[in-house]
Amino acid sequence: MANVIIKNDDRARCAEKIMEQYGVDKRDPAMREAAYATAAIQDEAIKKAETRRYYG
Repeated sequence: MANVIIKNDDRARCAEKIMEQYGVDKRDPAMREAAYATAAIQDEAIKKAETRRYYG
C-alpha cells in the first residue's frame, strides 16, 4: 500500500506554520514536501492522543 498524503486546507495551514517556525525555504519543493509530511504525522499523533483511553 502506498503512503499517500492528501493535501487539504487544514494540513496546508499546519505545513505553513511548520515552515515559518523552522525557517524553511518555501521555494524548495523537497522542503515543502517535508513540511507537509511533518504536518501529516503531527495530525495523526494529535488524533491518537485525543482518542487515548486512560485506565486508572
